[in-house]
Amino acid sequence: VGSQEAARSEAVSPRDFRQPRRLPAAQQQSIRAALIHRLPEIEADLSPWLRGEVVVDLVDTGEANARDLFEDTEEPLAILTFTVDGVQGWIVWDNDSALRSVITALGSEVPEALESRLLSPMETGLVTDAMEILTGHLGDMLGLDIELQTYSQTRRAFVSQHDEDPGGDPQRLSIFLELSSAAGTSTLRVYLPGI
Repeated sequence: VGSQEAARSEAVSPRDFRQPRRLPAAQQQSIRAALIHRLPEIEADLSPWLRGEVVVDLVDTGEANARDLFEDTEEPLAILTFTVDGVQGWIVWDNDSALRSVITALGSEVPEALESRLLSPMETGLVTDAMEILTGHLGDMLGLDIELQTYSQTRRAFVSQHDEDPGGDPQRLSIFLELSSAAGTSTLRVYLPGI
């Protein structure tokens, strides 16, 4: 009886009803399985961009409330805004990781003591290209028409184009991917509307 109770208590997780969950476990599992199946294609498409082997791992999927996502972000930002049927979603990357990846993509050596800085227009274009590869795969896999909008590096730029509809749906599917390459290891956080 004790082992049955222990198994039952492990299967129950606490719920925060201030942040409702809409996706059934079976649908989340289906999304995870489809993503895992798609990872080799994503790796193959990102490898030329990063000039070598790229490993992409699925860290987690879940649901997130868009109203709380950007409260603790620090500049410089690395946020690509896109839309699905007019509703915004985002890919968030650590700026230093984006910078390291751009330096690698340009065929240069990443300095050991890399100073954090804003990316140049050419560099933001390269990062946007990489993120477009990712959104292309996600849109195709989930049947979503994803349109890229803007890449933001400052809070002011992000807020100026962030369309927070007070009556809109704040719920997003969150997908965390770990990207490993010659540029290092980092996490890309994707927040998709319309799921």
